[in-house]
Order: sequence, then structure tokens, then C-alpha cells
Amino acid sequence: MGSERVVAAAEALGLEVELVQRPAADSLEGAAALLGLEPSSIVKSLVVARSDGTFLFALVPGDRRSPGRGCGPPWA
Repeated sequence: MGSERVVAAAEALGLEVELVQRPAADSLEGAAALLGLEPSSIVKSLVVARSDGTFLFALVPGDRRSPGRGCGPPWA
């Protein structure tokens, strides 16, 4: 299972993790409500596999929004 791999990898790095199961949600706001949290307490993640075999991880606070369609920094 994927969750077992996550826990094993974290333990190998000396990290303590807590996995929380929740019902499916249609939005980040819905997920936050199910967990009794504010959207800003949730972190959205994006993982990109690079052509050289490495990975790029982006962690974004849950209450951050894109300025619109397409890619670009939110301050642009």
C-alpha cells in the first residue's frame, strides 16, 4: 500500500508522520471542513518528475489561489 511506503520512508529519515483518513471532498474548503480545520492549515502539493530522474516538490498553503488560468507567479 502507498501509505505503508510513506510511513516507512519517513521513519527511515527519522521523521514522524501522522496519516489522517477522511471521506472524499469536492474541494480544499470541503476537506478542511471535514477535518475541522481552516483552509490555510492544509498544504497543497505538486510533484513533478524531471527528465534527469529527480523530483521537484511544491508545497502551497491551502488558502493560496492562482491569479487565473495558466502558469505564472501569483504576484504577476
